[in-house]
Amino acid sequence: MTIAISEAQGEVSSELPDKSVRKSRVLLIKSKPNDPNWRFISYPLGLMYVAAYLRRKYSYEVRIVDTRINETDQRKIQEIVRDFAPDVVGISALTFESYAVPWIAECVKSVNPLIPVILGGPHSTAYPEKAIDTPDVDYLVVGEGESTAGELIERLVQSRDISNVKGIVYKRDDQIVATGRPDFIQDLDELPIPAYDLISITDYENFDRFDRSKTHGYMNVISSRGCPYRCVYCHNVFGKVFRARSAENLFNEIKYLYETYRVHDFDILDDIFNYDRKRLIRFCELVVNQA
Repeated sequence: MTIAISEAQGEVSSELPDKSVRKSRVLLIKSKPNDPNWRFISYPLGLMYVAAYLRRKYSYEVRIVDTRINETDQRKIQEIVRDFAPDVVGISALTFESYAVPWIAECVKSVNPLIPVILGGPHSTAYPEKAIDTPDVDYLVVGEGESTAGELIERLVQSRDISNVKGIVYKRDDQIVATGRPDFIQDLDELPIPAYDLISITDYENFDRFDRSKTHGYMNVISSRGCPYRCVYCHNVFGKVFRARSAENLFNEIKYLYETYRVHDFDILDDIFNYDRKRLIRFCELVVNQA
């Protein structure tokens, strides 16, 4: 097993659920790069984390569609929206994937104009005033996405007021409303591992990798969030306080991927993976002992 390190870039009811009631459905879509010839495609970890969180906390039925692969076009998006009939659609985009967001949102609204469309990811965090002007986008999720997206979607599904949900941006009477950054998740071990079952791992092996290796059977993983340094080019999605998963938590995910999907190369996408030296050494010890 080899490891490649790439530094980057309510209320609870006591009643039993009625199984005849249809689960709320959430469709998560990854946007395309602005450059049609862009070949560096990584796994949509952000959406996979959100999907896992929504399924565990709210028991929603979630589907992920990655428009970067399998030639997903407007017609295909419309077909998926008709067939899946989501209650909410979320789109994730980096800034260099922002050009496709308007037509993706338009596809959703052309099937059902009542479906709320949420835009998340680094683009909405870095440029919220620009992003909220995207046609057919109703809400932005800024910063860390899991809990904010979960609370916003829950309110939308239940037709409740969303004005006090932290970490969102929307328009009211043509005025931009921003509710401020949410609190960051402090214990990352409490998050479920990404929803690997909602993607086809092998579909991504036809694209170039950021770490430049050409082997099959790899996966991107994230073991920490935030960085205390203040580089001028930083996206600052995860804040300036370093928060990390435990070495054991990270190792267990890697072991799961190795045993379940035969993944043997791991590209660690942390901003600063080696910041906590004791954690790094402990993780390496776990890998060596397993080998």
